[in-house]
Amino acid sequence: PKQTTTMSIKLPKHLLLFVLLSTPSALAQTACIKGGGYEMSFKGTCNKDNFLGAFETIYEDALLKPAGCTNTLEEELAAQLGVNTADLDDGIKEACKAAQDAKQVITLHNVPPKKVGERFVSDY
Repeated sequence: PKQTTTMSIKLPKHLLLFVLLSTPSALAQTACIKGGGYEMSFKGTCNKDNFLGAFETIYEDALLKPAGCTNTLEEELAAQLGVNTADLDDGIKEACKAAQDAKQVITLHNVPPKKVGERFVSDY
């Protein structure tokens, strides 16, 4: 069976803005939700289902999405990521990779000695 890695990813506002600004602007859909990016997080494998599930909270927020918005969840996410819906999987993979690359790496040489560090090692 295929082995998957479970991870927790946070996509800070500046990262989504970076992804938006760094992709071609030839979009099939225009984003309804305006702003400088949105923070969302999820636990699990970085895939389309988990990403859409996390974005759904933003998509359904009546304060963010105008009442006249006709985009589906997938269309809005594609527009936010700067891709068309046919390339949504690739846009999600790129955003997840960028978020993972931006995560702080903690190595064991940063762990405090003895008693203080034991809990860290057992937790992580």
